[in-house]
Amino acid sequence: MLGVASILNAAVVAAAPYRPQDDAMILASLPASVPRVPGGTDRALPPATAAEVARILIERFRASGDPRELGHAQAVLGPWWRIEDAPDDILLIRATLQQSQHAFDAALADLDRLLRRRPDHAQAWLTRATVLRVRGEFEPAADACAKLEGLGTPFVAELCSASVQALSGGLSAARVRMDRLAQQRVRQPQAIDAWFAAEQLEMSVRAGDVESAIAQAADALSRHPNDLGLQAAQADRLLDRGDPQAVIEMIPAETPVDALRLRLALAFHQAGDARFAQLDALIMDGFAAAHRRGDVPHLREEARYRLDTGRDPQAALALAQRNWEIQREPWDLRILLEAAIAAARADVETAAWQWADRNGVVDARLPARRPG
Repeated sequence: MLGVASILNAAVVAAAPYRPQDDAMILASLPASVPRVPGGTDRALPPATAAEVARILIERFRASGDPRELGHAQAVLGPWWRIEDAPDDILLIRATLQQSQHAFDAALADLDRLLRRRPDHAQAWLTRATVLRVRGEFEPAADACAKLEGLGTPFVAELCSASVQALSGGLSAARVRMDRLAQQRVRQPQAIDAWFAAEQLEMSVRAGDVESAIAQAADALSRHPNDLGLQAAQADRLLDRGDPQAVIEMIPAETPVDALRLRLALAFHQAGDARFAQLDALIMDGFAAAHRRGDVPHLREEARYRLDTGRDPQAALALAQRNWEIQREPWDLRILLEAAIAAARADVETAAWQWADRNGVVDARLPARRPG
């Protein structure tokens, strides 16, 4: 959801590329790609410039899927990373990065500081809604979306609200709202249109509307062929319907993008392709390295990968439970339920279904069986 958290900024960046006032200013240094001020390596960029460069690096991450870009963005913000009373621009971009690191409490704290100063800050409200939605806190997420009304972003406000409604008992009503919004999407910046496409497709998939999902996936990928999130969603849909060959044809064999590499490996495994072994070793090494670093964003992916490749279901369940403590999106619920079934843990299944029922979750991808 990083793309949603920075989507208004992305639209602004796309409309008006950043131009440094000083022609001599270095915005990116290779191979480190960490921007610096000329005249020494110990001087920090000015806050507004640092925030702008960090946004550019985040956009590079969204385009490439290379997590090192996020590390470079954090390095740019280094002097202000632990300063609570940081400038507004720093608070916003820091919250965006913290969200990408699944440091949701820290992200919300920064957003609260910013919104106390600037209650009319549309991007801050959207980022707050995104974080709360990822955590499964739908009522405050809806409240944050409502704050966008009257802030000059009516399409974004409606899309934000519909996306939360779809997760919390109102999937059918949300899809009707999305149909109305579809008539306005052509006037939206590319980043916002891509967000709309992803939400519309996800709602159709959760509703079990296969025909609409097929048409929407084709339309979305024709409009945004390089969008990594849409590519991953399409691969997931193909894997779910048992068409691994289509995934193999869609994803380049040498893709450097972790999310696509994982789905390609699952396709190899599902197809019985001999190329699975080499890619599997690479992916498992990556998970081991992430554990050594203490990274948490990979937990859902590792739990899914272990399940779908027939590994220890108890280990997969432990990962899914740790992930569930941090975030509660539809895929998180699905992986938790599937892992609980594989590990024969009816108690975990029951608790997960109770949460889903309390929140009115509808998702055709969830296991058909229930305990008891």
